[in-house]
Amino acid sequence: MSQSDSSGTHEPKAHLEIYSEPIGDDYKEREIRYGREYPQKHGDRHPWPIDEYEESRQRDQAVQLQELEQWRHQFSITTRTGYVLDLRTGFGLWAMYFADKNPGCRVFGVDFVYMQPWEVPLNCDFHIIDLTQPDWWEIYVDISLVHINDLGGDISLLKCLLAGAFRCCISCGVVELHGITLDLYNRKGPAYRFYKDLQTAYFKDERQLSLPERIPLKSEYSTHLQKRFLKTWLDGLEALALDLMTKHLGWTRERTLLECALTREELHNGTDGFLTM
Repeated sequence: MSQSDSSGTHEPKAHLEIYSEPIGDDYKEREIRYGREYPQKHGDRHPWPIDEYEESRQRDQAVQLQELEQWRHQFSITTRTGYVLDLRTGFGLWAMYFADKNPGCRVFGVDFVYMQPWEVPLNCDFHIIDLTQPDWWEIYVDISLVHINDLGGDISLLKCLLAGAFRCCISCGVVELHGITLDLYNRKGPAYRFYKDLQTAYFKDERQLSLPERIPLKSEYSTHLQKRFLKTWLDGLEALALDLMTKHLGWTRERTLLECALTREELHNGTDGFLTM
């Protein structure tokens, strides 16, 4: 399961056997849908764009998550010098952030979709492997912290990741999950109708959008930072909706864009409810 050097430290097999091989061309191929770039390989498990706009939006969102202290960790229970897994790493933003903040750790960002940057901290590596396989975890050992990014409500993948995470962690290891969803009280506006339809589309794709930081959707109750984060999240509505609304509800691109615009306008103006993380 592991290999040792003269100092007795362990290295996960993935670093030795997987990332040393070039990433296949099939992982690099993208297709244009609804005017956005989507991954061609594993596109059914990742129905969201991976283009420059989405990467830029997620970078802005990552900065605001840091300011909201959503990426703060209790280091009394998490070692600063262990191995760390970032599962469904996406653009690798959390993995690179954690590696920068903890140079004594070795961070592995893992995904089945290739969209990660090449320039990374020295203590950060990205692995492209199929996380849907039940034995994905076997190449990792002695993991101190497992961070699972937003899975878009994919419950079957969550079960697979949790089962593996608990097997590759050390005895006092930590597993944490991150996600974002809406909790709306005003049931008469376009935002509520849109989000219910979004939930329906995700449910038909076997996903659930049903989390404990709560950002009020009425501006008089939210801070300036919370307003900035809400705007950045709302800028991603089209990314959340386009593929699954078309696939499962039969919506046209034009209808999806219109509904996103109406929802964004209502939530920008303020309504009863919360954005929950």
